[in-house]
Amino acid sequence: MMKTLKLVFACVILFCSIVMISFSTFLLKASADFIFDVKKEPDTYITDVSGETDIKENNSLHTPYDSNLKLTVYNHQEKEYEELTLREYLICAVAGEMPTTFEAEALKAQAIAARTYVMARHSTYSTAHCKTHKEASVCTNSSCCQAYKSPEKMASSWGDKYDKYYSMYADAVDNTDGQIITYNGKPISVFYFSTSNGYTEACEDVFVAKLPYYTCVKSENEENAPRYYNSKKIDIDDFINGLRALSGDNSITKENVRDKVKVLSYTEGGRVDKIQIGNKVVKGTSFRGEFSLNSADFTVKYSEDYVTVETYGWGHGVGMSQNGANQMAKNGSDYFDILYHYYVNTLIQRAK
Repeated sequence: MMKTLKLVFACVILFCSIVMISFSTFLLKASADFIFDVKKEPDTYITDVSGETDIKENNSLHTPYDSNLKLTVYNHQEKEYEELTLREYLICAVAGEMPTTFEAEALKAQAIAARTYVMARHSTYSTAHCKTHKEASVCTNSSCCQAYKSPEKMASSWGDKYDKYYSMYADAVDNTDGQIITYNGKPISVFYFSTSNGYTEACEDVFVAKLPYYTCVKSENEENAPRYYNSKKIDIDDFINGLRALSGDNSITKENVRDKVKVLSYTEGGRVDKIQIGNKVVKGTSFRGEFSLNSADFTVKYSEDYVTVETYGWGHGVGMSQNGANQMAKNGSDYFDILYHYYVNTLIQRAK
């Protein structure tokens, strides 16, 4: 009798185990369409986010990815709204952001950054949109959204090389199809810029908001980039008027201007953080904006009738340096290496 009971009990245990395994397999399969497919994980990936961010993060994706997803794009040159597929838009955006001379892996990195930017602003996935054209997901103005090179402009610029170059950008988009940059399972807020001064910046040093995946990192070998160095002459009267506008201090004159301007601190990335102008302290980014400088890494040199402002780098300095990405690609880095270098502790994941 006891042997019979033991046999029955063993059969019951075996049956339950089989049922549990089958049920677990069913759940795993059922949930597969709702998860991201991790491609290459950095050793330093952080799974736990500590602290709050000042910019509200985008929601994670809730619907299947489709490269033929329709976008409403505002063409700021034609002053009209256009309907494009995500793929069509991305090819034009990457072509607008990077020249035909750039390496394939740099173009792929740009394609993923551009895709992440768009998907965070499309109504299917988010309530965000183009900040200046509310009815559009994005616009074609690089000072607002992303740069854009239309097929018509491609044809006029490239001539008989149109097919070759178009295929190059299309390959960058197609070979990374569905891949986006995520942090803690959500698409990141994407920033990138043209050329660094040798370092990138933490987000809070430029845009006030603190995002954990934007820290100061090295961006090497950009010294020969076309926009690495610039020297700008500003008429002394225009310079003084700009200083007065920034500070509200009308006591600044041609005679005392040298004593009225003093750099107080620098960011970790070597750009001007705070600068004393007359009786007011302003951000280096504000000084850059007032005088339309290429970078906040600037030095002012005085002459009698003008000042010369020397700058290093081009752009705000947050996120991926496009020329830095190209240099990394030239040195053998793939697009994973590039994106993980500039977007710290993130993951490249595929939306299914």
